[in-house]
Amino acid sequence: MLFTEKIQRLKSKQETVRSNFEYEKIGRQILKLAKKYNELNYFDRYLIIDNTVYGLQINPNYSL
Repeated sequence: MLFTEKIQRLKSKQETVRSNFEYEKIGRQILKLAKKYNELNYFDRYLIIDNTVYGLQINPNYSL
């Protein structure tokens, strides 16, 4: 399964949880996956601000 698929599934799961603990736990998992994805230097990357993952953007440091 791709990083983006895992992140999207976790985001949809995060929207349905009822406790703050579960919400934050899933948020940490999303952040961990997004950081791994960004380290691999793909064409696009996840925008992370203050440990919050917002979405994909074009990576200006991408090299062919």
